[in-house]
Amino acid sequence: SIFRTPCTSPSEKWLHEQTKSLSNEDLSNFFDWYLHVLPFAYKLYVENNEYDDEYFGVNGEYTTEIQSIHRRTEDFWTDSRVDGDVGEISLFCAH
Repeated sequence: SIFRTPCTSPSEKWLHEQTKSLSNEDLSNFFDWYLHVLPFAYKLYVENNEYDDEYFGVNGEYTTEIQSIHRRTEDFWTDSRVDGDVGEISLFCAH
């Protein structure tokens, strides 16, 4: 018999702590019904699409880095000459 030690991370431990009161059925429904994407769907389709005030990190400490990555992503797709509007690449947070 092979002895296996579970590999856990702080985020896995946090998620387990947050969901331990949910039944397996409720947890399955959460993912089966894509409820985990609701903040992003709301941000994309419902909320006002003015993203000038977006920030990343609790106090905006990651905003500059994330915006730089986003610009490089847009440049990549522009340089690849893929048909379509590069403006379709949206960057928004869902706090």
